[in-house]
Amino acid sequence: MTSSHPPRPTQSHASPDTRPLSILLVDDDPAHAEAIERAFRDPGSNTQIRTAGTLLEYRTAMADDPPDIALVDLNLPDGRAVEILTSPPEAGPFPVVIMTSFGDEQIAVSAMKSGAMDYVVKSFEAFKNMPRTIDRVLREWTLLQDRRKAEESLHKAKLDMEAIFHGISHPIVILDPEQRIIVGNRKFEEQVGQDIGEYRNRQCWKLFHGPEVMGPPPDCPFVAMKQSHDAETCIMQVETLSGVFLVSCTPIFDAEGRLEKVIHIATDITEQKRAETELRESQKMEAIGRLAGGVAHDFNNMLSIINGYAELLLMKLNADDPLRSEIGQILKAGNRAADLTRQLLAFSRKSIVQPKVISLYNVVRGMEKMLHRLIGEDICMVIEPAGDLGHVKADPGLIEQVILNLAINSRDAMPQGGQLTIETRNVELDEIFSQRHVSVMPGAYVMLAVSDTGEGMDEATRQRIFEPFFTTKEKGKGTGLGLSMVYGIVKQNNGSIWVYSEPGQGTTFKIYLPCSADAADTEQIASIEPSARGTETLLLVEDEEAVCLLVKEILLSAGYKVLTAVNGGEALMLLERRRDPVHLLLTDVVLPGMSGRELADRLLKIHPEMKILFMSGYTDNAIVHHGVLDPGAQFIGKPFTMKAVQRKVREVLDSDV
Repeated sequence: MTSSHPPRPTQSHASPDTRPLSILLVDDDPAHAEAIERAFRDPGSNTQIRTAGTLLEYRTAMADDPPDIALVDLNLPDGRAVEILTSPPEAGPFPVVIMTSFGDEQIAVSAMKSGAMDYVVKSFEAFKNMPRTIDRVLREWTLLQDRRKAEESLHKAKLDMEAIFHGISHPIVILDPEQRIIVGNRKFEEQVGQDIGEYRNRQCWKLFHGPEVMGPPPDCPFVAMKQSHDAETCIMQVETLSGVFLVSCTPIFDAEGRLEKVIHIATDITEQKRAETELRESQKMEAIGRLAGGVAHDFNNMLSIINGYAELLLMKLNADDPLRSEIGQILKAGNRAADLTRQLLAFSRKSIVQPKVISLYNVVRGMEKMLHRLIGEDICMVIEPAGDLGHVKADPGLIEQVILNLAINSRDAMPQGGQLTIETRNVELDEIFSQRHVSVMPGAYVMLAVSDTGEGMDEATRQRIFEPFFTTKEKGKGTGLGLSMVYGIVKQNNGSIWVYSEPGQGTTFKIYLPCSADAADTEQIASIEPSARGTETLLLVEDEEAVCLLVKEILLSAGYKVLTAVNGGEALMLLERRRDPVHLLLTDVVLPGMSGRELADRLLKIHPEMKILFMSGYTDNAIVHHGVLDPGAQFIGKPFTMKAVQRKVREVLDSDV
C-alpha cells in the first residue's frame, strides 16, 4: 500500500508550488519533539509537522490524514513502536523511522526487520541532522516503491504469459537443442495424458512415436529446422496420439546466434483430413453420377429405337411365325437394359421425383408383408418403427425402392439365415455432426436404419459400395446398381446415408431425411433441458482412434474426468492399477479380442457399483435382437451428437440401476 500522496522533499528541495512535506512525530517527551521541530524551522523548509504522544494518537492522526513519513519513539506510554510496523517496509502506507534513547545493534536489527526504514539513537546532533535523514529515507523509500512496482509488473507479465501459454487450445512444448522437452502447456499435458514431471527431459520423438524409436522420423520439422535455421512446418501421423497433426518448429537463438530453445506447436487436423477425404469421395460420386446419367440418357435413346422396332415387328408377325421367339428375346434383353439405365438415372439423381409429405412409419408398415415374402423363411425380420415420427417430404415410391434394395442387399449378405432389423427414429443432428459430415446441415431429421447380421465388409469395400457396377457378388448374381440407386434416391430427396460395418459383424445402413416444416401442424413448446454436465470419472473404451478422441473431447467439455483404452485388456489393466473410483464404463460393443459386453461383465464382478453404457454403429434394436446385448442394456447409437452423448451419460449416471 502506498501513501495517499507522494513524499515531498525537505530543505532546499522545496519550492513555492510544492505541497508541504507531511511528518507525523510521535514522542511523549516534549523536549525531544521540540528539538526535532526546531531542525525544520529553516526559512527554506516547506514542512508540516504534526505531533502525537501515544500509539492511540498516532493511529487517529494516521487515519485522518496519512503523513509522508512518521518519526516514532520506540517506547511509548501505551506500547512499542514495532506494533505499528509492517514487514516488508514497502508494504506499509508510508516510511517509518524509529527513535530511541538507549539503542543497541540488536534493537536496530529488530526494528528494521519489523518494517522500519531507519533507526535513530536520540541525540541533539541526530535531531539537528533529522532533515537530511528524512531526505535519505524518502529517497530509499521511493526506490523501494519503484522496485516493488517493477517486481509486481514483472510478476504480472509472467502470470499473463503463463495464462496465454496454457490457454492456447493447441498443444505447445518447448524443447532444448537436443530435442528434450523443457515444458509443455496444459493442452499438451492433456493430449499426452501426463504431467510435466513425467515427460520433462525426454526426447519428444520418444514420447510421440514410441520409446523404441531410436531417433526423430525423417519428416520431423525439427530436423529440417536445424538445417535451415528457420521455422519449419509439416504434416505428421502421430502414432501415440492416433491422429494427423500439422507440426511446426520455431527456433529461438541466444545473443551469440546459438540455438537456445525451440517452440514446438501441434495442430490436430485429423477431422480436417477426414472431412477432406469425405469431400473427395462426395465429389467422386458426383462425377460418377454425371457420367452415369449421361450414359444412361444416350442408352435410353438407343434402347427406345431397339425396343420400339422389336415391338413393331412382333405386331406384324403371325402368332405361329418362328421369328417371334428370336424377336421376343431381343425385346426381353432391351427391357432389362432399360431397367439398368433407370437405375443409373436414379443414382445420378435424374429420376422423376414426386415428393409428398409422408410418414416413414406408414411406409415401413405398408411394406412389411412384401418384405417377409422377399427375404424368405430362414431370415428373421424385426420392424421397429417409432410411432411419434416427424414427417418428411420425399417420393414414397422411391423410398419404397430404397427399403426394398437395402432389404435385398441384407438378404444376400446372410446366405445361411440371420436377423434383419428395420427401424425409424427422430434424431437431432448438431453442428459437430455437420462438421464431420460435409454434406449434412444441422437440424431435425428422421432416421431409417436397416441392419443385418451378415458377413459385413472391410473398409476398402465400404468405401466403394455406392459406385455403379461395383459388386462383391459372383458373376451373374448382381449388377452392382442396387446400392447406387439407393444412394442417388437418398441424395435426390435431400437426405444423407451412412454405413457402419465390420467383417463378420454385419452391416447397418442409416438414412437421414430432413423433417418437413410443412408437417408441423401443432405449436412446439420449448422445454428447458436438464444439465448434462458432471464431475464423475468415466472409462471410455473405443478402438477407433478418431472416435475415441472426439468422444473424450465431448465428455471433457461437460466437466467429466475421462480415462481411455483401445481394447478390453488395456481397460482391465488400467483399472487394476487405479484406486480411485470409476463411475461409468462407456464402451463400444464390437472390440478387438474382447467384446464390450464381455468387458462389462468382467468389470462388474470387480466394481459392481459401476454404471455401463454401450455404443455402436449398429442400432440398439439390431444389437438386442441379434443377442449381442441383453434387453434393457443402456445403449447409444453412432453417429451421435454432442448433446445426445452428454445427455445419455448423465441419464445413466443418475439412474438407479
